[in-house]
Amino acid sequence: MKLELVGEEESIEMVNEYVNSREWWIFPGTQEAALIIEEKFYSGDANVDFHVLIGMVDLEGLKVWGCSFARKTRMSAKQLGDLVGMEIPEEKDVVFGTVIGD
Repeated sequence: MKLELVGEEESIEMVNEYVNSREWWIFPGTQEAALIIEEKFYSGDANVDFHVLIGMVDLEGLKVWGCSFARKTRMSAKQLGDLVGMEIPEEKDVVFGTVIGD
């Protein structure tokens, strides 16, 4: 996994590009979900299509915030739905939080 340090403005730009392109699944939330998704669909050469943005925030005691971005061409809506246990619409602009497992 490649690591890169970016500032606040660049982070905002990156998130806007991911959202506006509608080419990425966006998973705000836990590191555990990101690791499962990365391992199952984005390992090896596919890892270039899986990005994680981690930020420091102070929101009611929460100190670290994370969001994963996974290119949709590597994981279909059906595969994602099977993984999270819910039906995912086929539209290319689905963005939601993710909980995997119990």
